[in-house]
Amino acid sequence: MTVNGPLEERALVLAPSGRIDINTQQALELAGVNATTLQNLERLCEELQSGAGMLVIMSTEVREVDLRPLIKVLHHQPAWSDPPIL
Repeated sequence: MTVNGPLEERALVLAPSGRIDINTQQALELAGVNATTLQNLERLCEELQSGAGMLVIMSTEVREVDLRPLIKVLHHQPAWSDPPIL
Protein backbone atom coordinates (compact mmCIF):
# COMPACT_ATOMS: atom_id res chain seq x y z
CA MET A 1 0.00 0.00 0.00
CA THR A 2 1.48 3.32 -1.06
CA VAL A 3 -0.05 6.65 -0.21
CA ASN A 4 1.43 9.83 -1.64
CA GLY A 5 -0.41 12.66 0.03
CA PRO A 6 -3.12 13.17 2.62
CA LEU A 7 -5.13 10.08 3.51
CA GLU A 8 -8.33 12.08 2.97
CA GLU A 9 -7.48 12.38 -0.73
CA ARG A 10 -7.08 8.68 -1.46
CA ALA A 11 -9.55 6.20 -2.87
CA LEU A 12 -10.18 3.01 -0.95
CA VAL A 13 -10.89 0.19 -3.39
CA LEU A 14 -12.58 -3.01 -2.21
CA ALA A 15 -11.38 -5.72 -4.61
CA PRO A 16 -11.90 -9.14 -2.99
CA SER A 17 -9.71 -10.86 -5.59
CA GLY A 18 -6.86 -8.57 -4.58
CA ARG A 19 -6.62 -7.18 -8.11
CA ILE A 20 -8.06 -3.88 -9.14
CA ASP A 21 -9.49 -3.78 -12.65
CA ILE A 22 -6.84 -2.27 -14.95
CA ASN A 23 -9.29 0.27 -16.39
CA THR A 24 -10.27 1.45 -12.93
CA GLN A 25 -6.62 1.74 -11.87
CA GLN A 26 -5.75 3.72 -15.01
CA ALA A 27 -8.74 6.04 -14.57
CA LEU A 28 -7.77 6.77 -10.96
CA GLU A 29 -4.15 7.39 -11.92
CA LEU A 30 -5.11 9.70 -14.80
CA ALA A 31 -7.27 11.68 -12.37
CA GLY A 32 -4.31 11.96 -10.00
CA VAL A 33 -6.00 9.85 -7.34
CA ASN A 34 -3.96 7.66 -5.01
CA ALA A 35 -5.66 4.31 -4.48
CA THR A 36 -5.36 1.76 -1.71
CA THR A 37 -6.69 -1.67 -2.68
CA LEU A 38 -8.15 -3.84 0.07
CA GLN A 39 -9.33 -7.43 -0.15
CA ASN A 40 -12.07 -7.43 2.49
CA LEU A 41 -14.66 -5.16 4.03
CA GLU A 42 -13.09 -5.32 7.49
CA ARG A 43 -9.84 -3.78 6.21
CA LEU A 44 -11.80 -1.20 4.21
CA CYS A 45 -13.60 -0.11 7.39
CA GLU A 46 -10.30 0.09 9.29
CA GLU A 47 -8.67 2.22 6.59
CA LEU A 48 -11.73 4.45 6.26
CA GLN A 49 -11.26 5.52 9.87
CA SER A 50 -7.87 6.98 8.86
CA GLY A 51 -9.45 9.00 6.07
CA ALA A 52 -10.48 8.60 2.44
CA GLY A 53 -11.85 10.77 -0.33
CA MET A 54 -13.92 8.03 -1.97
CA LEU A 55 -14.78 4.35 -1.78
CA VAL A 56 -14.85 2.05 -4.80
CA ILE A 57 -16.49 -1.36 -4.35
CA MET A 58 -15.42 -3.68 -7.16
CA SER A 59 -17.48 -6.73 -6.26
CA THR A 60 -20.92 -7.47 -7.65
CA GLU A 61 -21.29 -10.15 -5.00
CA VAL A 62 -21.49 -7.74 -2.06
CA ARG A 63 -24.99 -7.82 -0.64
CA GLU A 64 -26.63 -5.10 1.44
CA VAL A 65 -26.43 -7.24 4.57
CA ASP A 66 -22.65 -7.54 4.04
CA LEU A 67 -22.31 -3.75 4.09
CA ARG A 68 -23.60 -3.28 7.64
CA PRO A 69 -20.09 -2.80 9.11
CA LEU A 70 -19.35 -0.14 6.47
CA ILE A 71 -22.63 1.64 7.16
CA LYS A 72 -21.81 1.68 10.88
CA VAL A 73 -18.38 3.24 10.24
CA LEU A 74 -19.90 5.83 7.88
CA HIS A 75 -22.46 6.85 10.52
CA HIS A 76 -19.59 7.59 12.93
CA GLN A 77 -17.75 9.83 10.46
CA PRO A 78 -17.75 13.60 11.14
CA ALA A 79 -20.72 15.49 9.67
CA TRP A 80 -18.49 17.12 7.02
CA SER A 81 -17.15 13.75 5.88
CA ASP A 82 -19.28 12.32 3.11
CA PRO A 83 -17.11 10.22 0.77
CA PRO A 84 -18.79 9.14 -2.46
CA ILE A 85 -19.21 5.40 -2.89
CA LEU A 86 -18.91 3.89 -6.36
